[in-house]
Amino acid sequence: MGYGAARQNGPYIVKADAPEWDKIYTARVRKKTEDVLKVYRFSETDRCRMNEISKYFGDSGSNKLCEICDNCLTRHLSLVLQ
Repeated sequence: MGYGAARQNGPYIVKADAPEWDKIYTARVRKKTEDVLKVYRFSETDRCRMNEISKYFGDSGSNKLCEICDNCLTRHLSLVLQ
């Protein structure tokens, strides 16, 4: 993998002399940035983590709280302590 140049070893090899390598490289950087942002948003959410994981994998059938993730337990504990 190269940084600063457009070389990458892997399924798609991009070289600086390839046509439109900069567009390919920019698209990959954008995709990787989006992936990191998704992980960050997941770590910062206060919603049920099981529902968030299910949505990520395409299952939008249930919005029922799992009651076992850290967010659900925190929500439940705050209701009990009120």
